Amino acid sequence: MVTGLGGGRTADIKHSVEVRLSSVMTNAPLVKASAFVVQRITDYKPPMTSLPLNGIFKDVRLADPEPAANEQIDILLGAEVYAQVIREGIRRIDDHSPIAQNTVFGWVLSGPCEGATSQNTVRTLHCNVLESLDEAIRRFWEIESVPVRVQKTKDEEECDAHFSQTVQRTTDGRFVVRLPFKRSHPESELGDSLRSALSALTRLRKKLDVDQTLVKEYDDFLAEYEALKHMTRLRSIESSRLYIPHRAVIREESATTKLRVVFNATSSTASGCSLNDLLHVGPKLQRDMTIILTNWRLYQFVMVADIEKMFRQILVAPEDRRFQCIVWRAPKTERLSAFELNTVTYGTVCAPYLAMRTLLELVREDGKESPLAVSVIEKDVYVDDVLLRTPNKNRLECIRKEVCQLLSKGGFPLRKWAGNSADLLRNIPKIISRYLRIQN
Repeated sequence: MVTGLGGGRTADIKHSVEVRLSSVMTNAPLVKASAFVVQRITDYKPPMTSLPLNGIFKDVRLADPEPAANEQIDILLGAEVYAQVIREGIRRIDDHSPIAQNTVFGWVLSGPCEGATSQNTVRTLHCNVLESLDEAIRRFWEIESVPVRVQKTKDEEECDAHFSQTVQRTTDGRFVVRLPFKRSHPESELGDSLRSALSALTRLRKKLDVDQTLVKEYDDFLAEYEALKHMTRLRSIESSRLYIPHRAVIREESATTKLRVVFNATSSTASGCSLNDLLHVGPKLQRDMTIILTNWRLYQFVMVADIEKMFRQILVAPEDRRFQCIVWRAPKTERLSAFELNTVTYGTVCAPYLAMRTLLELVREDGKESPLAVSVIEKDVYVDDVLLRTPNKNRLECIRKEVCQLLSKGGFPLRKWAGNSADLLRNIPKIISRYLRIQN
């Protein structure tokens, strides 16, 4: 394939030839070159001019006896050939006339030509040959090949080992995890964070106070956070704790909560380090979304559900909660309060890993009693979405029940059920389900 200016595709190449170029003055072969065969070389047309070019350069023999004639262009030579054919000798009449350059083919003309008219066309004489077929075949086999198990890095192995050694469960089955710090005493690397958190809160309230509805929704969100025991109000504001700034994200398309509070764990403390700087990211446990969706679409009957507040169903060990605190000034009282976040916090770099790793730990510990659910959780969960698929409607109901039972043991309730058949939803409350029409 040949591309021109801007990478635009100009021609497909199927053949190439070896040529020998010689002058009309002699029959001896002068230059060897390789050329690609195309249907049409160029749309270039010489400018029309009233100047008698043959008369101006009558004492030299032009390579093209009729330089202004609209003749077919048979071959386009590159710069590597030009260097071989050029000879000593240049003729210039004045600043408004072409320049004549001596070559092995005779004298060639270039440059301005007074009184010439030309089309408003941008031309480029640069071509780039792409081995597109080989590249396309290579990419095809890379996609179709069986994935190679990626070797974990040292940091990822440390993170995974830390999880296995520290994960616990409460009496009701919920998981308690430790934050995967890179070093054993992270507090020594963190500086004061209260001042920047207070500044961020002041800026946040100025934005929210413009819309009383917005500030109320924000306050209601945090009030629910506290009511669900996902955060705890502190008796006092201690500067030794790590305070994380937070802000609002509005999602108009959300069917449940349109306003969501997100936490900025990348905010630097006075030492220059942030919480995220000190945490392991963890190995990638999430499967590729394209593979999950492709497999899901292959089956006649499908369902999808959402793990309600997935990250917040996982508790953080009490000894690590001092590293994820926030400050808030409720609009009703305007009293400054501090809170300790009790669960895995979205905004921390380790949150996606901790969430997915906890699901896999649930499968490891309780999966034997729900064999149909194991494959779903291991292969068909993307972030907080659980996808079910089967060619048999009755079997899908069995899978759904096992998935619900297994996830409930870890404290992960499912909501927002959707399916491509109304029969699949008959045993699910309408408030948490809807019929999903999927186009083929």
